[in-house]
Amino acid sequence: MLDSVAAQRSVLFLDEVDSWAAASRSSTTHEETAAQLSVLLEFIDGVDRGRSSNCIVVAATNRPDRVDAALRSRMRILTFPAPSLGSAIEWWTRNAAHLSRSEIRDLATVGQTVAHASFRTLERTARRAEELAALQAQRQRQPQPAAPSLLQYRAALAAAAETALKQQEATRAAAKL
Repeated sequence: MLDSVAAQRSVLFLDEVDSWAAASRSSTTHEETAAQLSVLLEFIDGVDRGRSSNCIVVAATNRPDRVDAALRSRMRILTFPAPSLGSAIEWWTRNAAHLSRSEIRDLATVGQTVAHASFRTLERTARRAEELAALQAQRQRQPQPAAPSLLQYRAALAAAAETALKQQEATRAAAKL
């Protein structure tokens, strides 16, 4: 497939490249993922050698420190910073309109503490809070789940923060190997 991409005018866009092209190639790296990375590196080397190539390879991440060094050295990686406090307030205002301004500001502020928080993290947090609200409604035998409460949103943010912390610790541990 990559050969046909290189033969035509094309852009190969790799979103969230950090999720599969991890910086640490440890014994726990899945063999298939390592093989995919090797194929991609060979492809990029071929595109670079064939200067007249019509293919541009672009990768995006908000965690550049987690991307494999060999891949980073072969391409320009677009880095998207975490949302600013103002952007997060605006996002929560649109997606949790039932909350008060102070509750929205609280969520946006707490969200800033989640390492590498992105709008995708905020969205996952909101969906998790909606799941918590639905489960609570189901337990209380309510026909319609209520909108998530501030506590449910905060619980989901805490879970996101814990996951991010575990990922950072795993990255540090793998880097020491």
